[in-house]
Amino acid sequence: MPDKGRKKKQPAKATPSAQPVSPKDTTGSLRLHVYFSGHVQGVGFRYTTASNAERFAVSGWVRNLSDGRVEMVAEGTMEELERFLGGVGDEMSGYISAVERTWEKPTGEFSGFKIADTE
Repeated sequence: MPDKGRKKKQPAKATPSAQPVSPKDTTGSLRLHVYFSGHVQGVGFRYTTASNAERFAVSGWVRNLSDGRVEMVAEGTMEELERFLGGVGDEMSGYISAVERTWEKPTGEFSGFKIADTE
């Protein structure tokens, strides 16, 4: 039986300013850019994600997209980001059908973790 919360798909298209990186080639902080697909809107997904972020040393944001997906950008160490993403996946696995993620260079622009406005 597949683990819905941790499916790996092709990396999501990075934002124009983003620089995709391999997590194995970096030390310290990373940026994780994630798109969640499935029945992920209207089920408390963003609030659950923001609540989970409080348990980890991560910063960033989560928001709904107009196409029905949820987008998340978070920065922290690879270990903390993986644990954070796993926590979200564990709690919301019944709603997630696909997870697309891209590792990027961190910018250090975030302070805390918030729910951002819908795209």
